[in-house]
Amino acid sequence: MMQFNQSMPMVRFINDFMDKYRAKGSKCSAQDPAYQFVTREAVDLLKQTGIVNENEYEMYGRCAQGNWAHCPYVDIMYKRFEKRGVCIAYILSYNCDEVYLTLNQFVGNAGVKELRKIGDEVLDVLGNDIHGFHKGNKGVDFGSNQINPEKYREATILYKKYETGNIPDESTLRNDLIDLMELYGRWIAHCEKAQKQTTLANAPQENSESLNKKISKEIEEKGFLRQNVIFYGVPGCGKSHRINALLHLDDKVNGLEKEYYKRILFHPEYSYSDFVGQLRPEVGDDNKITYKFVPGAFTEILRDAYKDREHNYFLIIEEINRGNAPAIFGDLFQLLDRKDGVSEYSIDNKDILDYFKRESEEDDTGAMAQIVKAIKTDGIRIPKNLTIFATMNTCDQNVFTLDTAFKRRWRMSRIVNNFDEDSSISAWEISFKQKSDGFLWKDFAEAVNDAILNNCNDGTAAEDKQLGTHFIKQCDLTSARRFAEKVLMYLWDDVAKYDKSQLFDTKNYKTLDMVIDGFAKGENVFSPNCAQLQELYNNMKQSKQTDNDAAGVPSGTEPGADRPVEGAPETADEEQNKE
Repeated sequence: MMQFNQSMPMVRFINDFMDKYRAKGSKCSAQDPAYQFVTREAVDLLKQTGIVNENEYEMYGRCAQGNWAHCPYVDIMYKRFEKRGVCIAYILSYNCDEVYLTLNQFVGNAGVKELRKIGDEVLDVLGNDIHGFHKGNKGVDFGSNQINPEKYREATILYKKYETGNIPDESTLRNDLIDLMELYGRWIAHCEKAQKQTTLANAPQENSESLNKKISKEIEEKGFLRQNVIFYGVPGCGKSHRINALLHLDDKVNGLEKEYYKRILFHPEYSYSDFVGQLRPEVGDDNKITYKFVPGAFTEILRDAYKDREHNYFLIIEEINRGNAPAIFGDLFQLLDRKDGVSEYSIDNKDILDYFKRESEEDDTGAMAQIVKAIKTDGIRIPKNLTIFATMNTCDQNVFTLDTAFKRRWRMSRIVNNFDEDSSISAWEISFKQKSDGFLWKDFAEAVNDAILNNCNDGTAAEDKQLGTHFIKQCDLTSARRFAEKVLMYLWDDVAKYDKSQLFDTKNYKTLDMVIDGFAKGENVFSPNCAQLQELYNNMKQSKQTDNDAAGVPSGTEPGADRPVEGAPETADEEQNKE
């Protein structure tokens, strides 16, 4: 190892940071030289430079708790920011071969979007004069995919990299720190000039926090917060749309931040292992295979909610009855009984607890350690700041049935199939080749739903087979054939599955191909028993005839006029004569 004299504190700092952490013991200990260096000696070396004003700035080093951190760091933080917001950080890579000098951020519970927003604001303030530092984090690689190193990378605003075997001299290292302190000072001055001493820590985070609290308050007023809710209804009635509206997810500016929710889909192959987590093999540096618990969506958002009790978190389960929900939840079923938002009964789950223990070793804040301590005492529960939303299509056939014991632990909220809720959808029009042909999607769907309720009461829950307002997208209306291939196929295969004549004119249209072809030509392919549909087509014919009369076109000669299917009798007499 190279020897450095006392007049080279910066060179000693960078080299010892790499060398001592590389030589650390297998278990993290306060007596280990690596721990002593990161938490004490490194700070002392920085103080020796005289560059950092100790009255205004705090310096501290961290290498985690319990186990060694993948990427230890030494921070220089403006005291009035109170360990929040922008800071200067020396961060050691996982392989101990690089030290990054960065203008960074105290990550805490901030999300990626929030960190990027703050970074962009800082760069705008600093302008182009950044003393040769690299902007952003494109060249930053801490060599670890753990949660905290990834957040450190996202939080990086400016950086320079020092590599083993190519460490700059003392003068260069000192000047780099002096330059970065000057840039940091510019940001601090900007904040104080705007009378926002903790702007970085507060302004954007308060914005995100206020959005979370505002949206949560709206949801609470609607009676959906801190509980399990299943939104159910007919296909396309807007169940997912309802959840998006509650969380403002379609609002890219004022919607709920992504870090506060997870969205998953249940399906026949989805399992407890996907939902909660599973052991997966890993090959270590010594080529030995070990097994590591990889968390599922539920465990991840449970961790986030436990760790950040100030915000509300949401787990969204799409199509909950397309998977075997009781099997997927497994022992978590016990947690669904909630009182005042908290699980009334707890469970002991070794995999989740061990995962939380592992997370606590990477958590510099100590929050996860407190969570593990609480779980050991009280067991695992769903906290009151975790809400579970799910959607259920009441029409689905050949999928899993939710039993009464499972359903009673949820609030059931039916989504009313009502076109009046969205005026833009009410104006959508089904058009055919002839511009004079066509009718509104609203009128067609309501006529079909009337036919389903009146004609399909054969014990197959006709009400649940109605067309939802959002059953189609606007792009499905670009042609009558495209519309028919989606909507009429559903009516043919699923609604009138056992008796096509309930909805269709099977005397003249005997196959689905004939139905689709006829509909695309503007022909009435529906059963005479479908009263509202017959009225809809009659109104279309009358409107067409009125237009033709005004244009002087004889009835029955206009292009695309309704005509019988080839081979079909034109009249009842003709049919009898043919027999």
